[in-house]
Amino acid sequence: VPHGIAVDRHGTVFVADRENSRIQLFSADGKFLDERTGIARPCQVAFDATGNLFVAELGYRAGMWPGTSPQSPDATGGRVSVFDPHGELLTRWGGGDNPTAPGDFFAPHDICIDSHGDVYVAEVVMSAGGNRGLVAPDCHSLQKFHRQESVL
Repeated sequence: VPHGIAVDRHGTVFVADRENSRIQLFSADGKFLDERTGIARPCQVAFDATGNLFVAELGYRAGMWPGTSPQSPDATGGRVSVFDPHGELLTRWGGGDNPTAPGDFFAPHDICIDSHGDVYVAEVVMSAGGNRGLVAPDCHSLQKFHRQESVL
């Protein structure tokens, strides 16, 4: 299920392949270049001004279809991962036990970064299981995270 797409500043096309839990990389003319794994059902990808890749990961608690794996109780929930331009994981948040808590997610589905570096994550709460009582009906469907610069 190719689900999200973004192009980096070098012209490489990144495709979030949700049900295969990977991001595929292609040249501008469509040649397969590489794939990145170690992510949990990515729905959307976006780049910040420095070339870091932000990934909205649906995880394994929401929007599960019969036969989709893994379905273990310790499988991660929805989360956001950030990778440097070389594919190294910089940070990750969410995926916890309370998807209705601020900073956690039930069903992250889209991600955008504004000109200040702030991150917006939209969720499909109701269609991913909120309508079946998996989370409270007032679960957030949009969160904004302010960029914080590291202080050494």
